[in-house]
Amino acid sequence: MEKLYYATMAVNVIVCVSIITVERRRENRTRGKVVYYLARRADSRLVSAVLWSVLFAFWLGFFLWQAGDVYRDLGDEYFQSVFQLLKPSYLEALRSHFYENQMLSKLLSIRFYQSGVLNMMLWIVISGSLATTWLYRSRQRDAVRDDGIMAGGRLYKWDKVAGYSWGKRYAKNRLGKDTWYNELIIEVKHGKWSARILGEKTTKVTLRAPADGKEPVDLYLKDLIDEKPRGQAT
Repeated sequence: MEKLYYATMAVNVIVCVSIITVERRRENRTRGKVVYYLARRADSRLVSAVLWSVLFAFWLGFFLWQAGDVYRDLGDEYFQSVFQLLKPSYLEALRSHFYENQMLSKLLSIRFYQSGVLNMMLWIVISGSLATTWLYRSRQRDAVRDDGIMAGGRLYKWDKVAGYSWGKRYAKNRLGKDTWYNELIIEVKHGKWSARILGEKTTKVTLRAPADGKEPVDLYLKDLIDEKPRGQAT
């Protein structure tokens, strides 16, 4: 069982590193395809990053609290290194020693910690890996590219873009200064099966463009999409 836990932790770390490596290479390879960068926005990637980061902080804090209690109870007499707190075989040897010598208080302390240490370590690794992956993905900006529109880490090829329109114009206060944006609403075609299941042929994806970048983005999109904007911001 111990080997299964360690294997699961290793797989999570390997998958996390692999995803980041692949996406970094793809980002470097396609950087020259970007025509206009759009403004950053909070999307599902950032929400996922925050949720997994909170879970990581919880499990790490809980583990440190539990490990600290055991270390204070048993002290230097039984632990020559804090890394022994992470070694199940050493914890089992301690448990056996306390049981054979009828050291009840120490037995209860080590038994409670021993029963949860692998689960805590597993959750720390899983939540930390997923938090890192989603944090990396959330830094990738939406963009108008020469091969499509990148939104939320997903590329919509031009043949999948049915049209676009401009939504409301609004301001965000940053460091005491208003920064103006325009909503850019992209209409994306569903696949054949998705259209049948959802009962609609297209869906709308709302992006955010800097106000001073609206005109060049609009001119570029007009040349590529056979549909004029269906709304203008005031």
